[in-house]
Amino acid sequence: MPLTIALCQIKVSDCINESLKSFYNLFSSLARKEVDVAILPEGWTTLDPPAQRPDPAEDAGLVVERLSGLAEELSLWILGGALYLRRGEDTFVSCPVIDDRGRVVAWQDKIHLFQSESKLFKPGTRLEPIRVKDTMCGILICHDIAYPEAARSLVLKGAEVIFNPSKIVARGIEAWHLYIKVRSLENRVPVYGVNVWCEPRFRGGSIAVKPVDWGENIFMPQTTIAEPGESVLIDVLDPSSLSGPRGERLSKRMPEAYSGLLSSRNKFAGDGAS
Repeated sequence: MPLTIALCQIKVSDCINESLKSFYNLFSSLARKEVDVAILPEGWTTLDPPAQRPDPAEDAGLVVERLSGLAEELSLWILGGALYLRRGEDTFVSCPVIDDRGRVVAWQDKIHLFQSESKLFKPGTRLEPIRVKDTMCGILICHDIAYPEAARSLVLKGAEVIFNPSKIVARGIEAWHLYIKVRSLENRVPVYGVNVWCEPRFRGGSIAVKPVDWGENIFMPQTTIAEPGESVLIDVLDPSSLSGPRGERLSKRMPEAYSGLLSSRNKFAGDGAS
């Protein structure tokens, strides 16, 4: 069954109330578009880097409550971007998955923390597809998309689409788009990346990519990019349309040749564990 996807490119502010206002303005338009799933960016609630906030996780409860209320009101699923979430003594960067009855049915933690994030947050340890309506979805948060093993593991577990809520500075957008296109092509899945907007540091560039067969089993990325500024990019996804090409691609893998990926003797083993 097709899914109508909304990538919500939110205008982020240094005041959470202003960011929430932008969020409400965007979501008010979704009720008229019969959206099934709305995706928010990473860190969309505040412009301030988490290191500059006394408690990055202080707003998570309020934000999830607001998202849950809107999901139920509009009868749509919401992937809440990436919030800073405290569990016990640790804080994680995590995406809530909220169903169309307003229930939080899953969280996906960020696995690959970027630069100084490793001093503030605990990395996640598991990647599992999450069923959204009738579609198996994988979530990779921002920098996670740079690691091909992360996307591939989700697809091997049954993910039919990958969502990438991100917070990408202007100079990083071109590289981000390349990562998304490659992850889409190599796994034969649609990949959706959503970014915040606040000129000049954050310039949006939210993107929808689908592999398209150009004939003779040669696939190329079909790409749609959001308009600049605060905007919503709508795309319709048919999850079953790529099942054949995806199966053909993955069936040709040679896992015995990749054993070094899990070996403790790998030259770079453990570099990302701190």
